[in-house]
Amino acid sequence: MCIKVAIVDDHELFLLGIGYLIEKSLGIQVSKRFYDGQEVLDYLKLGNTIDLLISDLDMPEIDGFKLLSHLKRDYPNTKVMIMSAINDKETIALCKNLGANGFIRKDSFKKELIVAIDRIMLGLEYFSKGAESSMLFTHSSVYGILSEKYNLTKREIEILQLILNEFMSSEIADKLHCSIFTIKTHRRNLFKKLGIRNLAGLINLINELQARYIEK
Repeated sequence: MCIKVAIVDDHELFLLGIGYLIEKSLGIQVSKRFYDGQEVLDYLKLGNTIDLLISDLDMPEIDGFKLLSHLKRDYPNTKVMIMSAINDKETIALCKNLGANGFIRKDSFKKELIVAIDRIMLGLEYFSKGAESSMLFTHSSVYGILSEKYNLTKREIEILQLILNEFMSSEIADKLHCSIFTIKTHRRNLFKKLGIRNLAGLINLINELQARYIEK
């Protein structure tokens, strides 16, 4: 299996340990190890590529959530598996909504790590068994709930997805083949419908919906 795997975590022992397991169990050479999300972005900006990034969430400067948004916006071909000690339902669902291809807990067994990597590199997803209940609130259903609850149009949902992944208005306009004025108008009307003012408000709204619907 000739793929470029990288790991980002601010704990050196974890970096070395997970890297060793991957190399010995899957025969894959871990090409890079990073201590922070900013190091990952700096590496990719130089034209380097990563097929699979295994990322922690709790890191200095750029954490796993922000890193996910940057990667899905600027480097969509990079698959991301979150491996974190933070594993509540809301966190796992938010990672999925931000585009993570998988999520496993840091206390998972080696076998689960291997299965997760194999599935993700086959183009599938893998979320820990402990995350099953949170998957009731999936990447697609969150937008369905928002659409129904706030009467959003199909175009507004498209724009909402791009905003959530931190695309700028000019980038959204290019992607959807319309003027930046049109996007700004959609964005203003969308935020008014949702009763929010910025990206932070959008994430908070999604977290509130997650907490409400996951508990049901």
